[in-house]
Amino acid sequence: GEAFTINCSGFDQYGVDPAAFQAVFDRKAFRPVVNNSIPTHVNISFTLSAILEVNAQLQLLTSFLWMNLQMWDNPLISWNPEECVSLKRLTVSAENLWIPDIFILESMDVDRAPPGLTAFVNSEGRMKYDRPVRVTSICNLDIFYFPFDQQNCTLTFSSFLYTVDSMLLGMDKEVWEITDTSRNLIQTQGEWELLGINKATPKMLVGSNLYDQITFYVAIRRRPSLYVINLLVPSGFLVVIDALSFYLPAESENRAPFKMTLLLGYNVFLLMMNDLLPASGTPLISMVLPTFQESKDSRA
Repeated sequence: GEAFTINCSGFDQYGVDPAAFQAVFDRKAFRPVVNNSIPTHVNISFTLSAILEVNAQLQLLTSFLWMNLQMWDNPLISWNPEECVSLKRLTVSAENLWIPDIFILESMDVDRAPPGLTAFVNSEGRMKYDRPVRVTSICNLDIFYFPFDQQNCTLTFSSFLYTVDSMLLGMDKEVWEITDTSRNLIQTQGEWELLGINKATPKMLVGSNLYDQITFYVAIRRRPSLYVINLLVPSGFLVVIDALSFYLPAESENRAPFKMTLLLGYNVFLLMMNDLLPASGTPLISMVLPTFQESKDSRA
């Protein structure tokens, strides 16, 4: 395509005439390049603002992200700030511009970004686009050490349409910056806390097409206090009481009702665990309580 020089007659102290950008708006369906053989370089990052839910039964992580398509060049846009009332940067409705089709491979839901977002463009045609998005992504949860478990979920950013010949992904932030920003801004004080974020830059081959990717590994840890108070402490109390029941005389008339009460307590905790634990996987706690129950039944 041919580069456009924005007509500064559309600029004044009251705003910008959209007609000055109409030639660019008309080409929003096409990747903005002067030479189609040159790939578009897109710098991306994100900020993890909240961990909304970790669904162990469905193996899903629901989080709230600020996705930052930090910078890419639109060579079709340029203007001279000195001739355009010293205007160096504009906000333009994202609906009127070509936006990189970056998506998250692990996402299991439709894009829930709000409508009416804007992008920033400077006088040299450098674009910046941020958007909030709620992401429900698949995560392989290992709950063996529940409720003292740590999980490592992935968020893989890639283009849906453009191969490496047309789009290359990069970052203008270090991973530690993303981690620190996320820790400072995270809004939830719920069940999970953020441990750290790492990254890898694999390539994805689909047929004969090669796609650029950036994979972020998000490490989170469960805060176990709720389960310790509501599950482990009562069940441990039952185990201790069961052990003390050996001191009851065998001929005591209270021995049988006492054992039945303990059996009922174990069954209640097993029912509670069915709601707390995923359908797949075998946490250590799910093996300990049934073991105590079976040993108690054999002694009853």
